[in-house]
Amino acid sequence: MRTMTEALAQYIALRRALGAKLREPAVRLSEFVDFLKNQGAEFITTELALCWAMQPKNAQRATWARRLSIVRGSPCG
Repeated sequence: MRTMTEALAQYIALRRALGAKLREPAVRLSEFVDFLKNQGAEFITTELALCWAMQPKNAQRATWARRLSIVRGSPCG
């Protein structure tokens, strides 16, 4: 079974091979995986995704929305 870090590396490599640049998303997804590791999570949950996306607490809601959309994935991103 692959670790989240390995799965992320494979996902980013695949998306880049298909032509996606994934500059900011690659950085943010790596931060998210680090967050999950620090939380001791074995699975991605809605609660953890929201907790990570809503950081920092003083950020604008648009920032939170962008962070969450990166974690959720989008057909265009």
